[in-house]
Amino acid sequence: MPGSYGLYSPRVEDRNVRRLYQLKLEHHRRTGKKVPMTVLINRILDDFFGADEPAAPEFPKPHDASPTEPL
Repeated sequence: MPGSYGLYSPRVEDRNVRRLYQLKLEHHRRTGKKVPMTVLINRILDDFFGADEPAAPEFPKPHDASPTEPL
């Protein structure tokens, strides 16, 4: 599949998409500022996970094993 990077793309339920859109509109109404949906979602996730907590360590990246390197 060209352009596919194997990223996980979860299915967000329609009711939650509507809620996010309403939240985005409410933010615009209160502040007069437009924010992209991704910014809104990242703020929600930061609040949920605690933005001041360190991020989870990254998974080790796979590498090509050389013939002399033990597996």
